[in-house]
Amino acid sequence: MPRPLVNLRHFGLTLERSFKQHRWLWRYAHCKRVFDSWSERTGGDAVATSRPDATRRCLLDLRRIASDGEQGRRFHALVMLLRRGGYELSMVPRLAFLQTGHRTFKANALSQTRPFFEDQLPADFCPFDLCLSDGAAAHRYARRTLPVLTGTQKPLQPGDLAMPYSFFPAIWDHGEDQRFEDYRSRARVWRIFFGGHCSEASYRRINKYTRLQPVERHRVVHEVNRYFYDSTLWIDCDEQLESAQRQRHESFVMIDNAVYRPDASRWLGLLAQSDFFLAAPGCDYPLSHNAIEAIAVGTIPVLEYDSLFTPPLSDGENCITYQGIDGLRRAAARIETMDERQIIKLRRGVIDYYESHLSPAAFCRNLENQSTKRLHLFPYLTPAAKQAA
Repeated sequence: MPRPLVNLRHFGLTLERSFKQHRWLWRYAHCKRVFDSWSERTGGDAVATSRPDATRRCLLDLRRIASDGEQGRRFHALVMLLRRGGYELSMVPRLAFLQTGHRTFKANALSQTRPFFEDQLPADFCPFDLCLSDGAAAHRYARRTLPVLTGTQKPLQPGDLAMPYSFFPAIWDHGEDQRFEDYRSRARVWRIFFGGHCSEASYRRINKYTRLQPVERHRVVHEVNRYFYDSTLWIDCDEQLESAQRQRHESFVMIDNAVYRPDASRWLGLLAQSDFFLAAPGCDYPLSHNAIEAIAVGTIPVLEYDSLFTPPLSDGENCITYQGIDGLRRAAARIETMDERQIIKLRRGVIDYYESHLSPAAFCRNLENQSTKRLHLFPYLTPAAKQAA
């Protein structure tokens, strides 16, 4: 795209974001209703009451709705990573941020926090262990404040912590993340699995994502299906699924959600039945919730966007990677001939990667590291950092 058009597009996006951020001014009544609902659901205390699973306290002081992410998913992930990591959460009730608090994912996340009012603090109030803020450089009621970044025009800098991509919010909300050990220990009866939407119209290449251009989802699924064509197991009803779960299938198992969509409560169990998961890229950008969910239950991801993880995934250690259609075919051949010993080693690497880099414990440990200076919510949307010469 010519440089003047790029600049014009950036200007238009900036103008649009500014309009959305400031429309709370003429939607005051709506924002006040969101605040009242949140306050009523949480009891309206100035400071969160002690919870038995919380060992530390964090204050969220966010102004920009850019922190929401897609339909509130990034804010939801941030809150749940902190909660599961042992933090008790309070939040400064800023109407500019609460204007989107009626949306399901964000509303669910807000219910995990309590409003914080400076004028209602008890005499024996103790400072928060941590404050995450997209405005204040140092919050006076916190021992340590970390800036929260949402900009995507510049690469991450030394000291920036990349917030990990996470699950679909319902995984958190239903407590499925607390069953990972059970899922990891289940018998694996399928070799490689794909489940999801894969229509060409929905998942054709999105040109606005310029950091890398993987093979689009439709072609990825089509090519793997063609490679295993004679032995691909298509599942398109509950009866077929029940039968498939009871027998070993040393090939490709396929569920196209346009044809058949199993109940969402079964999703992690399906992932955990397979040795490998075909983590075809998402729509607006390559990363998808499914890839993270597969890693969490110890299913080895097969993907082309390993570099978007922080740190990057490593082929043959915690994933199978490929480049282009020819690389995808070679990856399919590797998977087809891989022995049990190699698969078990890979699975251990996948679980180690999750526990070391994607889990709530790892995220909170990195937050508390004194070398961390800022938290970036969208590292996968930033330009790749230049390699040192």
